[in-house]
Amino acid sequence: MESTDAAARARAAQRRTTYRLRRYTDLDRIKTDEYAYWQSRTPHERMAAVSELTTELDAMKGQNVFRLQRSLVRVERS
Repeated sequence: MESTDAAARARAAQRRTTYRLRRYTDLDRIKTDEYAYWQSRTPHERMAAVSELTTELDAMKGQNVFRLQRSLVRVERS
């Protein structure tokens, strides 16, 4: 039983070092921190997050889209 308790304590300690929990009382502070977080990510990480969310939303709708849809624009030189 003690080895199980020790393992549980070790997992809890690992979670405390891995995850950070914040308690907010102000919606504006949440938005400020969220904006700062996404601005600290690279463009590649932000696009990956958008792609993941889009894929999940499409799955909820029952659609199978495997990539972000793009609009093609053709510019003619004069």
